[in-house]
Amino acid sequence: MADGLQQVVIGDPEERALRAIVTMALDDAVARTGLAEREARHLRAVLAERNQVPAEVFLAGARSVAGLQAGLRAWTSGLNEPEFGCAGYLSGSGVSPAELADWLADRIQDGIQANARSGGVLKNLADWLWRDAVTDSLARVESANRMRTGRLAEFLDYAERLGPSEASGLRGRDSELDEIRAFCHGEGQQYRWVQGELWAGKTALASWVFRHPPENTTAVAFFVRQLSRTYRNAEQYALAMAEQLAALANQPVPPREAAERHLSGLLRDAAAEVATYDPPHRMLLIVDGLDEDCTTSGETIADLLPQEPPANVRILVTSRPLLRRPREGHPLALCVPVQLRKSDFAKNLQVDAEDQLADAVRSDGPSRQVAGLLTAAGGGGLTAAELAELTGLDSGEVRDAIYGKLGRNLRQASDGVLEFAHANLLQVARAYFKDDLPKYSGRLLRWAESYQARGWPKETPSFLLIGLLSRSPSGGHGKPVRNTGRTDHRIRGRPGTA
Repeated sequence: MADGLQQVVIGDPEERALRAIVTMALDDAVARTGLAEREARHLRAVLAERNQVPAEVFLAGARSVAGLQAGLRAWTSGLNEPEFGCAGYLSGSGVSPAELADWLADRIQDGIQANARSGGVLKNLADWLWRDAVTDSLARVESANRMRTGRLAEFLDYAERLGPSEASGLRGRDSELDEIRAFCHGEGQQYRWVQGELWAGKTALASWVFRHPPENTTAVAFFVRQLSRTYRNAEQYALAMAEQLAALANQPVPPREAAERHLSGLLRDAAAEVATYDPPHRMLLIVDGLDEDCTTSGETIADLLPQEPPANVRILVTSRPLLRRPREGHPLALCVPVQLRKSDFAKNLQVDAEDQLADAVRSDGPSRQVAGLLTAAGGGGLTAAELAELTGLDSGEVRDAIYGKLGRNLRQASDGVLEFAHANLLQVARAYFKDDLPKYSGRLLRWAESYQARGWPKETPSFLLIGLLSRSPSGGHGKPVRNTGRTDHRIRGRPGTA
C-alpha cells in the first residue's frame, strides 16, 4: 500500500463499498463503449474477472486522483492482449483501453465522493485523495477554459452573433433578467418556457443569459435555427449538448452516433461537477427556438429534454407559441408559458432589417444578387466565396453587399456560412423577389450540376454535399440535384452535418 494511504484504514466495510463502486463503474464504462450486446457482455466478463483482486489494487500508488487514474490505465492496458479477445471490437468501437480507464476513474471518483458526502465509510479516503484544494481548483479552471476553446468556443461565438453585442448590451429586459435569476436560484419548478411572437426578442434574451448567466450558475445552450445547417435538428442538438456537458464533466466527448444516449449521464455528471464548485453552482440548460426544430424522424429536441433533471439543473426554453402542446407527461406540458413582450428596441430592429432588405432587392447591384441566391437556397448555407463563384463578382463586392446593404439581414457562422438573421426575413425576401426567384434557383441548379458532372470532387461546396439544395423551398422552381453515392462518407465526416 502506498505510504500516504497507510493512515487510511481499508477494512472490510471500506473494501465492500469500493467493490460496489467499481462494479457500477464497470457497468457504466462498458455501456459507454456503444458495443453490441454480445461484445459488451464479453468485455464486462473480462473486466469482472480482472476485478477479483483486493480493493487496494485499485489504490496502489494512489496518493492523488492522478495516481488513481494512472493505476487504472495500467490495469486496462492489457486488454489489447490476444488472450482476452477484446482488441478487435474495442478498436472497431474507437474506444482505447486508456479511454476506458479514464471513464472508470471518473466513475470511481464520483462514487467515492458521493459516499463521503453522505457520511459513508470512505470519507477518510476521500479526504486523502482530494486533500489538495489547489489542484482541485485548477481542474475546475481548466474545465471552464475548455468551454471557451476549440469546438466549444463556436457555441459562445455563435451565441454572441445571435444576440446583442457586449458594447450595446441587452436593452429593456431588466425585469425578465430578474425573473430568470429568481428561477435559477429558486426551488421547485425546474422548467421555464418563454414564448413570444416573431421579433419579440427571445433569442436576444437567451443569448445574453447564456453569455451572462446568473451568479453561481453555469450555462449550456443550443440555439435552434431553421435556416442553419448546423443547429437545426435533434441529432445536432444531442452532439452539441454532449460536447458542452462533457467539457464541464471533464469527460471525453462520445461519438456522434452515441451522443443522444449519453445525454442524461453527461448532464448528471456535469451537474454533479458544478455542485462541487466553491460556492456550489447550479446548471442552466437553454434551448432557444424550439419551434424551429427541423427533425424529420425519430425523437425531437423536445423529446430529448430531461424528464427528471438533477436537482440543481434548470431548463430555459424559448419558442413562438406552438400549435400543439408537448406530449402528455412531458415536463414542458406542465409549464405555464411566460409571454415575452415585444420591446421597442426589437420593433425597431425588425423595421430597419425589412427596410434594408427592400432597398437591396430594389437595387441592381451585388446586394440583389446575394439576396436572391440566399433566398433561392432556402435562406442560407452559402459562404462569401461561393457567392462570388456563383455571381462572378469579386470578393470585395460580395463583402460590401454582406456587411453593407444587407448587414442587418445576414448572420455569418464561425465557418463562414451565411444565413438570414431571422426566418421571417426569408419569407419577406420571397415576397419581394416573386417571379425573379426561378432565375436564381436555376443558377444554383446549374452550379450543382457542374460539380455533379465532375463526380462531386473534393472541393465540392458543403452546401451541395449536405443536400441543402434539395430541401430548399424555392417555390417549386427547378428540380433538386441528388448527391448520393460517393459523397455520403464525406458528409458524415464534416462537423455539424446530420
